[in-house]
Amino acid sequence: MVSRIYSGMKSFAAVVLSAAIFTLATACGGSETVRQSAAQDAASEVKSPEPQTLEAPGDASSVLTTKDGTSVLVLGPADVGRTALTWGKLSVNSGCLGLRSGSTKKMVAWPAGTRVTQDPTGIILAGKEYHLGDKVEIGGGFAGRLKPSSSLYKQIPTDCQNQDLWLAAPLG
Repeated sequence: MVSRIYSGMKSFAAVVLSAAIFTLATACGGSETVRQSAAQDAASEVKSPEPQTLEAPGDASSVLTTKDGTSVLVLGPADVGRTALTWGKLSVNSGCLGLRSGSTKKMVAWPAGTRVTQDPTGIILAGKEYHLGDKVEIGGGFAGRLKPSSSLYKQIPTDCQNQDLWLAAPLG
């Protein structure tokens, strides 16, 4: 009888020990349910990421600045556009997004509706996405340099203020 009691106590101790180990494992993240719950709690506290695209208000010309500091000029709505064609690789020229063809750099005022991507830096024109180094063709024409009285002049880097500006034609 003593051996039966001893054997019963041994079984009881094993059950208690198993329960203690399970509780400890669960508390330390050993349970998939506990880990999933903790992950859900952490995910609910994560803030929304920064927007990956920027868009001008649409009613006026504006300068958008990407998180890497690149300035992008976007024109407001226009009824008419220039019809010359230019092309080049999308590049950052003196801090402003423009085009480069060989040693020729063009600062571009992009047409209304242009969206700017931030990661990686680029633009979306008429639904097509372009990134730095991609070839871009766009209509428009040279407009000379921005005048100091222009509302955009003070919003762009100083080095961009001294470049001729290509006004991109509205996309249709």
